[in-house]
Amino acid sequence: MARDPYRRNRWLVPSLIDQPLGPVSQADSLRTEPTTAQRRGFTRMLEWLEPSDVLGVTKLAHLGRNAMDVSSTVTMLAELGVRVHCRALGGVDLTSSTGKLTMTVIDAVADFQRDLLIERTQVGLSRAKTEGKALGRPPSLTDDQR
Repeated sequence: MARDPYRRNRWLVPSLIDQPLGPVSQADSLRTEPTTAQRRGFTRMLEWLEPSDVLGVTKLAHLGRNAMDVSSTVTMLAELGVRVHCRALGGVDLTSSTGKLTMTVIDAVADFQRDLLIERTQVGLSRAKTEGKALGRPPSLTDDQR
């Protein structure tokens, strides 16, 4: 594919990377959302990118579904020689030392939020057990039907 050698900066259109690779069953879509590498537009973009390209995104959320997905995507792109710039973070290059520090802080905050959620869930479950509440889904069959 012939390209203009002077055009080095490419800004990612977010709607392109959000399409899943193939048909997703309803059960699969309920379990998890596709990772960045499983989205059709993202794989098409990877075929188009070359080493020393600059991939710009307006928000980090366009690079992945969660902090770990974003981090692995940026690492993968850096290994391909593609620099990643995020406009929401002031255009910082996420593959530079400053960008890596920013990603580390974002990962730490995401881990902290996840740990808080788990901790609060466990506290709520233990409180419900001590109050004698029935946990889980209500039975669909009556005692006579069992």
